Amino acid sequence: MPRCSISAEVADILPREEHQALLTRIVSWLRPGGHLLVTVARTAHPGYTERDFCGVTMFWSHFEPEWYVSELESLGLEVLLRSVIPGGLDTHDHPLLFARVPLGLGGDAVSQH
Repeated sequence: MPRCSISAEVADILPREEHQALLTRIVSWLRPGGHLLVTVARTAHPGYTERDFCGVTMFWSHFEPEWYVSELESLGLEVLLRSVIPGGLDTHDHPLLFARVPLGLGGDAVSQH
């Protein structure tokens, strides 16, 4: 994918072992000054299957919000905002992270940070 300023949601439908590589890949797409918007789960869970999520079976796994903040910062991003999206399909609030690639850092430089 070409480098750009994008917003993305890190899908927690992958095993947790793949979250770090996915974040690294997504961040590598961002150009200097690019932004990343991520919703995450409230708590950590190694993985479970929900049999009826809007009519389909869905696998979920996730870390706590602090893990994602730490990972984004270790990739060189500045976490600008930590907030909460109230409610949702499951009526639970969902943490929201908004981060930015500093000017002068982007693309391959971010993934190697």
